[in-house]
Amino acid sequence: MHVAQIVDFRGMTLARRALPFPNTQAGFQKLRDWIEAACARHGKVAYLVGMEPTGHYWFNLANALVEQGVAVMLVNPMTTHRNKEKSEQQPVQE
Repeated sequence: MHVAQIVDFRGMTLARRALPFPNTQAGFQKLRDWIEAACARHGKVAYLVGMEPTGHYWFNLANALVEQGVAVMLVNPMTTHRNKEKSEQQPVQE
């Protein structure tokens, strides 16, 4: 399983809850649908997916997204840890 959250360029969380999804094509599509719905809801026209390259689980997701034309950025796990702490202190915009 993967878990995703949507954060804008200012670090504001745009979804009430994180999205758990399986490491399958159906799970990857669930993620895309969730992101695109949030983009439409918040007036966003573009997005990129950041992910921690830990273990080997990220590889299938990254490849599937890149094949679909989605920008993917690998993020240092220390950065995501700091951002998680920060986002837990901020209100959700939804």
